[in-house]
Amino acid sequence: MTGHLSHPVRSDARDNRARMVDAARAVFGDEGLSAPMREVARRAGAGPATLYRHFPTKRVLIAETFAAQRRACHATVRDALADPDPWRGFRDLVERICELHAHSRGSPTRL
Repeated sequence: MTGHLSHPVRSDARDNRARMVDAARAVFGDEGLSAPMREVARRAGAGPATLYRHFPTKRVLIAETFAAQRRACHATVRDALADPDPWRGFRDLVERICELHAHSRGSPTRL
């Protein structure tokens, strides 16, 4: 009988992952999405192997780094579409999206 046993993630591994995502936000904000993975690892205080263990590709790291912003953008669009006044919905959408992006310089424009 073979099966995958689920086990809780160790707190240090969870902390490393969070530190790498925070470092990625900073690096991508400073240098853009073309910044090297090695720089993300360096700023996180981790080795490249540790970074790649958590994020096997740069695309996976970028997706995780901006997941919260993407969810916030999607929620903003849903709220705007639900507004019975189309102009107010559109206006609020533009204002909120601009506000979200102003607080996340490295956020990708393609959702």
